[in-house]
Amino acid sequence: MKELGDLIKRVRRSKMLLQDEVAEFMGISRSSYINIEQGRKALKLQEAFDLCEFLDINIKDLQI
Repeated sequence: MKELGDLIKRVRRSKMLLQDEVAEFMGISRSSYINIEQGRKALKLQEAFDLCEFLDINIKDLQI
């Protein structure tokens, strides 16, 4: 999960987005989003789809 979190963080930063912005779009708290990036929380399927939509990446890029 840590590798996935690192990938998500890298993509978010490359798009110059804040954790708050992504969390709000996904409908989760910032702390929950931080836990995803740090590999402490697994993504639920809907969260993965929401994240991909917001970051404009393909779900396959997450290698879930």
